[in-house]
Amino acid sequence: MKKTLLALTLVLCLLSTGALAEAVRSLPEDETITISILEGVNSNKENNAVERAVQERLNIQLEYTYVPSSGFDEKLNTVLASGELPDIICFLWKSVVPAAWVEQEAVLRLDDPENNLLEKYGQNITRFFTEENMPYQYDYDGGIYSVKMYNAFPYQDSLMIRYDWLEALNLEAPETLDEFVEVMRRFKQDDPNGNGMADEIPYMGGLNAFYNAFGILNTVSDYTLYEGELIPKYEHPEFKNCVDLLRQLYAEGLIDPEYTVRDIPSRDELVSTDKVGIVLATGNESTKLTKSLRANGFESAILGQIDPILGVGGQNIQGRFPYGTSMAISSTAEDPEACMMFIDYLFSDEGIELTNFGIEGVHFERVDGEPRLLEPYCISWEEARGEGIAKGTWAQVWTEENFLQITFQGKTLEELDEVDALAYHAYVDNEEFTYSALPNSLTDTETNRTLGVDIWTPMNDEINNYIMGTVEWDSVESLLAELKEYGMDQITAEVNEAYDKVS
Repeated sequence: MKKTLLALTLVLCLLSTGALAEAVRSLPEDETITISILEGVNSNKENNAVERAVQERLNIQLEYTYVPSSGFDEKLNTVLASGELPDIICFLWKSVVPAAWVEQEAVLRLDDPENNLLEKYGQNITRFFTEENMPYQYDYDGGIYSVKMYNAFPYQDSLMIRYDWLEALNLEAPETLDEFVEVMRRFKQDDPNGNGMADEIPYMGGLNAFYNAFGILNTVSDYTLYEGELIPKYEHPEFKNCVDLLRQLYAEGLIDPEYTVRDIPSRDELVSTDKVGIVLATGNESTKLTKSLRANGFESAILGQIDPILGVGGQNIQGRFPYGTSMAISSTAEDPEACMMFIDYLFSDEGIELTNFGIEGVHFERVDGEPRLLEPYCISWEEARGEGIAKGTWAQVWTEENFLQITFQGKTLEELDEVDALAYHAYVDNEEFTYSALPNSLTDTETNRTLGVDIWTPMNDEINNYIMGTVEWDSVESLLAELKEYGMDQITAEVNEAYDKVS
């Protein structure tokens, strides 16, 4: 009965959207269709509960080739070279199909004008397409060759501040850029850790927190979107103002003197030993580092979320990249329509619930009508992904509810203690300020592949030299002019040509 309803729903959706009646078909109930699929293995177990449920509900048989994540790219190259392709390829953690697969016509164009599989059989997928996210759907030369895992929440990084240091110095939480700089100076000068030594590092983390305040968003690689075009960030009208400020902050010892080489272990050591005032890090670090501080004897320590710096460019923080593993249909697939219907099911309401919460009564129960994961699946990513729940190795919708339930081990905000709630706020409270980077495929141009390494690395090194005070601005300008002529301008033209095709 469930399969009949699925088929009927698909037909009604197609008819209501104007698809040609003769193009409509559904998965048969009396015949099992076999689909071969190549997929990576992360924490997901082979033949897991979610995969078994999908096969049962759709009356299909998935013949898997599982590949460990550590050797996945090598396996892809081997498969492509052999010409013996499975029906479906899941490009693990790649939001676009590698260009070689398209250039060698190894995968189907899903929006092919002559046989638009997405239009015919992808209504559940395309309901998530918006004007804002369409640039992420394209794989190559303005065509859609895959369906991507959709991360339906932006939670990622957060600015975090030592609220106990603010209290010790009788300071308010800063909002504007000027206020942030003033707090950083006070953290440097007024011994907020109380040890009698000037050993505090006021700010530690990437410099994007400051670039964002000037409106120089990390749009894609070394490009930022300005007035509808992608420009090298060095050409943004606020760029010099930003790096001049960073140069001043560096000279005053207000930002990490080793910011270009700082790794996470050494960062954590300094934060946990009461040396750092403001940190840019992933949201869960707020709770983790507060617990480390308290374990080291700093019992009143609170490293909590603070809104992004408000500057001339507004308040911005880069969110989680919205797309992940891409799922493509090979050009040799025996039944590409069935493959498309299978992928589309993963984006249906039923498929979304299954792939995020598993099977009712086994993996989740309903509370006030909403799915709530049961133990051990709500307390362990490994346990959940082992069952195929939010496994990340195929295309699906990854929901906010799944992320929050497992991240906070099944507890709601009201059920979290003060310290565990810090991470919740560090993730959730930034949502209104987040932006998404564009796909790196936009910068995968012919000239950039050939010359990019000789352009971007020297340019970024020179910017860091300027911030550290070892070169003057005329040196930066001279190098920029040289690199623009060498190939940067050509890359910019190619990048914008690619952007125009998808925007």
